Amino acid sequence: MRLGFYGRISTTYGNDIDVPAVSAGLSIAELRRELARRSGYEDILDPIYRAAVNNVIVTEDHHVREGDRVDFLSPLSGG
Repeated sequence: MRLGFYGRISTTYGNDIDVPAVSAGLSIAELRRELARRSGYEDILDPIYRAAVNNVIVTEDHHVREGDRVDFLSPLSGG
């Protein structure tokens, strides 16, 4: 799964990473918890960072599928 981080959150996670071991079918909330667990940084749990799947802003209960692109956006990240 390909993940992107934009704005302030990119200083913690980088801009673009590939996370092959993340299971498809996770909700955005579950994906956030998994990222926090793996990285040791809990800032991703803050709902101020919106999630977009395939360029569409989604809610925390949205489930990702294999091949999805997930981006986490800081407020006022531009665009």
